Amino acid sequence: METRTINPVQLHLLEMFKYCKSEQTISEMKDVLADFYAKKVQKEADRLWDEGKLNGEAIEQILQEHWRTPYTLDELYARIEESHQQYLKGEYMTEAEVREELKKEFSWLQ
Repeated sequence: METRTINPVQLHLLEMFKYCKSEQTISEMKDVLADFYAKKVQKEADRLWDEGKLNGEAIEQILQEHWRTPYTLDELYARIEESHQQYLKGEYMTEAEVREELKKEFSWLQ
């Protein structure tokens, strides 16, 4: 099984969430993060559309994809702990490595 690690941004977010004392605060933080990433995705989609790399057919293909990995809660907690330990040892992906992984993952868009 491939091992993945938590990067510094993910760890920072985990640290931030430990200060959330109510469900309301957690919900608000999730909304802020969702809005942040929605704007980034929209900007990138607009760029790809303008460059002719994204069209109706590609969008339809995206809609047919299954993106989620089915984790149980225990598996998820174990994965977070494993990644945190790797991060503490300095075994995390660099930004360049993350970019390469994303290029591979979404190579069909090019």
